[in-house]
Formats: sequence, C-alpha cells, structure tokens
Amino acid sequence: MRLFIYDGDEKEGGFGRVFRARVIDEPQKFVAVKKCHVTDHVKHPRLLHEACALVLLQGHSAIPLVHAWGRSQFYEYLALELLHTDLNALRTKLTLRNLVALSHQVLEGLEYIHSRGIVHCDIKPSNLMLAPTEGAEPGRVRIIDFGICRPYRDPTTLEHLPDKGTPRSVGTSSFVSLNVHLHHSPSRRDDVESLSYTILSLIAGRLPWDSPTGLCLSSRTVFTLKRQWTGTRLVGLGDVSVFGELVDYARLLDYTEKPDYARWKERLRSLPVPNMLKDPLYDPSITSAATTMESGSPLTSQSILPPPSKPLSNLEGSDGLWRPTFTWDQAIPVADDELLGDEEEIVRARLDTLDGVPEGQEDHLSIYCREVMHPLRR
Repeated sequence: MRLFIYDGDEKEGGFGRVFRARVIDEPQKFVAVKKCHVTDHVKHPRLLHEACALVLLQGHSAIPLVHAWGRSQFYEYLALELLHTDLNALRTKLTLRNLVALSHQVLEGLEYIHSRGIVHCDIKPSNLMLAPTEGAEPGRVRIIDFGICRPYRDPTTLEHLPDKGTPRSVGTSSFVSLNVHLHHSPSRRDDVESLSYTILSLIAGRLPWDSPTGLCLSSRTVFTLKRQWTGTRLVGLGDVSVFGELVDYARLLDYTEKPDYARWKERLRSLPVPNMLKDPLYDPSITSAATTMESGSPLTSQSILPPPSKPLSNLEGSDGLWRPTFTWDQAIPVADDELLGDEEEIVRARLDTLDGVPEGQEDHLSIYCREVMHPLRR
C-alpha cells in the first residue's frame, strides 16, 4: 500500500500523531495514518503492538479496520479506518437514549476484547469514535488506540495472569481505576471502571475529580478525589443513577473476576427509553427525553481547586526564530509482559505493509540521510 499524507492536518496522540491520508492506488479511498517516532534501539515498537492487537481483534463492529503497517529508521506508520468524531464532541449533548446506546455498545465491545484475552487499559471519550457517517452503520462506536493494551491471561492455558504490579499507573489518570492508581496490573475490572468514568464525563461535561479550570492535577491528587467519590452521589438524579451503580460495581470486582456484561447490558436496555433495540446505535437526530443532567453541570457542586493563578505577562525581546530540531515524543518500547505473541510474525502474516515512505510529508532530513522503509523479518 502506498499513501499520500495531508501534512498539517494532524492530531496529537499519546505516542505520536494522526494524519488523514489518501491511498495512491485507490484515489477515492482515504485512511487515518498514525505516525510514531521509533529508533533501532526499540526492540518492540509501539505501533507494531497496536497493529498486532487490531489484527487479532478484527471481525467485531467495535474494532476499527486496520489496513497496513510499516516502519523506517525514524518512524512507524499504521494505516487505519478513517472515523468520524470522538465522544468528547458529544459531552453534555446526549439524550438518555443515546447515552444508553453508546454505553451498551462500548460494554459489548469490551466483552469481545476481553474474550480474546486482551485488556485495553485506556478507555476514555477520546478513544471512542463514531463510524463514518457515509458508512453502513454511522451510529456505531469504534474503540481505538490499543497502544498500551496487554494480555490478562496466558494464551496457551487461558489461566488468568497473576497481579505482578506495574512500575507506574497504566492509562490516563482521570479515567484509570483506583486499583491501577495503586499500580496493580490491569485486568477486566479496570476497563469496566474506566467505562463507568467515561459515562460520567459524558453526562456531566467533566469528572468530579477534574479541575474546573482545566489545570492538570497530579495523579496523587486525582486518586484522592476519585476515592472520595462514590456512585451514591447519583442517587435521586433519576435514570442516570444506574451509571453510579456501575462505578460502585466495578470497584468491587476482584482482580481475576469476570464482569457480568450480560447483566449490565440488560440494566441499560431496561431504562425507560422507547423503542430500545437489543443492539442500539447512536442516533444524532434524537433530541428528546434528555438526561436529567443535560445542562452539563459538574457532578460536584464545590470547586476542587483554588482560582487559577495570574498568567505570566509576555516577555520582551525575541526568540531569534529558534525552533526545536526535533518535536516528536521519545520512542517508548513495549515491555515483554505487554506482548501479544510474536507480534512481528503476526503482522507480517496477516496485514499489508507500506510499500514506501508516505508521500506528502515535509522533509526535514538531509539528502544524505533519507527516510527508508525497513522490510519485515522473513
């Protein structure tokens, strides 16, 4: 596969950047391309890991299509299905019916991912995207960004892996579970707890432990505030109280315990929403029967931070047109215990490769140091 990247139209991600690209041999076909810095010192590249996860998970409506992977001496590239918008754009605008539809779809997607022995480890609104509006199912949610996913069971025996702990919490601080804050190894319960926080943020516009001024809080502060909050805070707020129950349920699960997906999908479908299907899709045309917290008021009435400090005034003088020589994040390898098997072999056998460096990119390299794609191991 050969690609033409539309440079300047990118979005920043956790480990790299995402671009819109056109398939050169199919001019009407557009894809999303993730680009991540890599070096020869990285034994297990991050996007190869994500490509492997997507290959292993293909076949479910919650999983985006994966087209091709490739790497050069400087970057990795992963070509994926071009999606519509993430759920951050829907904050505080959801009707109860659509909130149920989205929650039900993601829960079903997690059930599938977990059935394949994988935990996602970074469920949050920006990692949940709607399928293309011109597609067959425009109201379908895709779960994206499997860059930090990992196995939770032995692939041969299917026995649950022990909780060996992690050197640091895995995922996004606001959305990770209490146990992940404490550096326990992620398991199925933690994905469900992250989903419950995702739903809360969609209802209220932000989480109770997020700064109302948008400042970045330390992980320790987030953990303290998060631990103080329980799902009982939603009691008396109408139908959305069930999502508070999901928070408390997920927190009580044991490390190896299988979540009761069927029970919670049934709980969601039993909410008083007319014409709720067994497999509900998001419908942007529905604007009635809104949630009781439609206004987006925060779930806590008290400010959790002091007023922001006064910003620094602009300094006189010039930076002399200085620009950093390299603006990409450091290459972060995948640890051995995160691997999903022989990832390069899985990708080589089951996924297309990029035939050359994607065109259309601004080239900052010397003519004596051109970017060249590496062949996959044979």
